[in-house]
Amino acid sequence: MDLICLQETKLRDVSSRKASSFLPRGFTSFVFKNSDGASGGLLTAWRPSSFSHIRDDQRVFTLTSFFEFAVDGTQFAVTNVYAPCLSELRADFLVELRSVASDVAVPWLVLGDFNVSRCEWDKNNGNFDASSAGAFNEVLDDFLLQELPLLDRRFTWTNGRAVPTLVRLDRAFIDPSWQQVLFNSCLRSLVRTTSDHVPLVVEASSRAPISSVFRFERGWAHSEEYRASICAVWADSRNHLPSAGRRLSRSLKWARASSKKWARAKKRPPVVVSNCRAVIDLLDRMEELRALAPHEMLLRDAVKRQLSRMYKQLDVYWKQRFAFKLCKLGDDNTAFFHAGASARLRRNQIKVLHADGVPVACHVGKERILSDFYANLLGESSPPFGVVSLACCLTACLGSPRLRIPSHSRSFGRHSSR
Repeated sequence: MDLICLQETKLRDVSSRKASSFLPRGFTSFVFKNSDGASGGLLTAWRPSSFSHIRDDQRVFTLTSFFEFAVDGTQFAVTNVYAPCLSELRADFLVELRSVASDVAVPWLVLGDFNVSRCEWDKNNGNFDASSAGAFNEVLDDFLLQELPLLDRRFTWTNGRAVPTLVRLDRAFIDPSWQQVLFNSCLRSLVRTTSDHVPLVVEASSRAPISSVFRFERGWAHSEEYRASICAVWADSRNHLPSAGRRLSRSLKWARASSKKWARAKKRPPVVVSNCRAVIDLLDRMEELRALAPHEMLLRDAVKRQLSRMYKQLDVYWKQRFAFKLCKLGDDNTAFFHAGASARLRRNQIKVLHADGVPVACHVGKERILSDFYANLLGESSPPFGVVSLACCLTACLGSPRLRIPSHSRSFGRHSSR
């Protein structure tokens, strides 16, 4: 819930402290129209994190607020309505409604207490004002306003008497542009607690509902019961068709149907694991108070075996989900990618090393331990050969009687040949 519209507040002034006493947490922004004495009054509140407020248009019977979605910047308008109860003022209300409709050029939602019925089925008695209903429906038709159907309740107001009068007074309408932007819009009711009106909730989104997609769980293959059901489907004579392609297609179709039926009758591995752990914990606590009976010990052993099997299925269960998310989100710079990288980093880190039974956690200590370990394992390299000094060699050779310093190139070649 991101926006609240209240009618007949009967408040002449609404401060922030007063609004916080009856608005849910997070609805810190609001606009209001003062009541006329002890009747009337409108208030529209919203979450600032969801919408940006643009402006308001306050009139006698309506309070129109213009907003902008924080997600994509789409603008829309919401008109909070409290129509007059007196029949002589309904014409003024319809004129005002026409004027507001002419001024709104963005997707528009109109909701509130209209204090008028649209047809005979809106009341539980025969007291129906056809003239007022016709004038109201004419305005709706002129501006192509479509009413959101209330499917879970017929009436929205009661006089609370022993023989009650029940009327449909509260409604919600959308214009064509709203239907294009937020096409998945619906209306439902809440439980009436203190007011004589039924609270209504408008749910609007641009996400189209999709049917559930069948996905095979690899953990099902660990169940003997599941494998037996699939083998029975595969051996069914109804799937033995002349064409190999049609035979395969039909067998896969019935195997999918059998898998969905089997999955609906079985709980998912996380649920079974939670239930098994709860049973084991209960029996362990009972054992602290008294000795377990033989059948209770057998039950605990059976649950432990089942828990061991479920842990194997749970491992396959989460591995398949991680692979799906990795294919979908792993290549993007997403929070999932960073979380996976951080998990791999933590998994590959060497937190502590033990040297002679003493744990070492500092980086310098772990570096020394690893260096000593591989030095003992592989041995140390031999020291490099020293650099020969040519000057020393020449000095030693010049003292030899067989070596003379050549005076020219021919003499050097002659001595070299020798």
